[in-house]
Amino acid sequence: YVVDKAPFYDLMWGDIGARAIGADSFDREASGFLQLLRAVEAYLHTEGLSNCDTLDISIKLWSMVHGLSAITMSGKLAYFHPDANMPAMITESAHTFMQGLKVQTLGGRPLSRDLGRL
Repeated sequence: YVVDKAPFYDLMWGDIGARAIGADSFDREASGFLQLLRAVEAYLHTEGLSNCDTLDISIKLWSMVHGLSAITMSGKLAYFHPDANMPAMITESAHTFMQGLKVQTLGGRPLSRDLGRL
């Protein structure tokens, strides 16, 4: 998706929007980030992790996806890992991150593998 729709990705997740309107007036409520924040909040609630900092978790997940996407868009992922499946890497990385969070927070109850809600 990120390769096929790079300009849309950059508008949604890049800093073009913030630069265009000025960082001081950036409207988080109107950004794509708000959708991520709400999805993470719902997922944490479903998994019994409501006491976690939703904003902190969302930013960490956002940065992970943003990093993999930027590496893919630059062509470097294909250079370093020609067989990489970026969507699978994102899913697996998010699952690993959330599993670690759950182990830390709840003492190791298994995490649902259904990350489709994120």
